[in-house]
Amino acid sequence: LGLRTDIPLAYGLAARGIDPREDLLRSHFRLLTFCDRVSLELCCGKTLFETIDEVPQQKNAKAIPVHTLMPDANRTLIHPWPFTTNEAISLSVETVQLSVRQFESETDFRRQYQESKRKPIQFHLQIGR
Repeated sequence: LGLRTDIPLAYGLAARGIDPREDLLRSHFRLLTFCDRVSLELCCGKTLFETIDEVPQQKNAKAIPVHTLMPDANRTLIHPWPFTTNEAISLSVETVQLSVRQFESETDFRRQYQESKRKPIQFHLQIGR
């Protein structure tokens, strides 16, 4: 990646302000962390991370904590809103429901997966207060 190897790191990240490329890496990492945590909440259907630290707000802006709340299994409220759009974001995810059992083999699992019905689930990210 062409990043420096002569600076101390914490969890693979350099402190802010040491190098612009390191700052960009930190920003991308924190954005990925935010997206990962919101997707985990949507998968679990409940609030798992009331606060997600250091979420980048816009290019070169200070990263701030963002709060999430899931009032129901398909809706996440986010405050402050870190996206450039001021509208809610709706997503449709195709799911497959398998029976709760031990599969006899990988082939058995694959067959069951292929034969199972698909069901779309709607998720909504909304501006919270």
